Amino acid sequence: MREIEDAFQSLAEAIIDGRVKHVGFFEKPIVNDFFALWNIRAHRKSQPIADQPIKGNITPERNLTKDQQELLEKHHIAFIRPDLTIPGRNLAGANIQTNLAIVRDQLTDARWGILKAGEGEFIVPDNFSNVRIVPLTPTICLVSQSDNDILSLDEVAEINRYAIASRKKYVFARDFSKCPL
Repeated sequence: MREIEDAFQSLAEAIIDGRVKHVGFFEKPIVNDFFALWNIRAHRKSQPIADQPIKGNITPERNLTKDQQELLEKHHIAFIRPDLTIPGRNLAGANIQTNLAIVRDQLTDARWGILKAGEGEFIVPDNFSNVRIVPLTPTICLVSQSDNDILSLDEVAEINRYAIASRKKYVFARDFSKCPL
């Protein structure tokens, strides 16, 4: 997941400073993966996987301390707790990876355009699950099935309404007074 974030951060910086002017063949999978990861994480946060009990007659070889459990988790190693449960967050990583593969298939038709606000600024939700939008700055976002364009105030307002409708818990903006609805 870190690789997805790092690749997207580099691409976003290149778009923002003008080195990348078009999301093409090589950039598309980077945006697709980031969009997928962002939305899957938002879903997992709102619907976490519960700790799962281990059924059967087993006994752990040894009981791990909290520090040992955290060290294993840091190195992506799953473990069984002394109460014979597997932490839900250990299962969440595998779930996220599985869902990334599914969403990648769903995004094969994506064609990301770089949209800039001619007036106004964008509101950013905790996720855009209903529409394929990835905010970069208060005035730049990527939108699937779009060409590069400069947006009117009304078009910025439309994206902001999508942001509010898509949020699970929150939205933010640099300055809400500059964000049309």
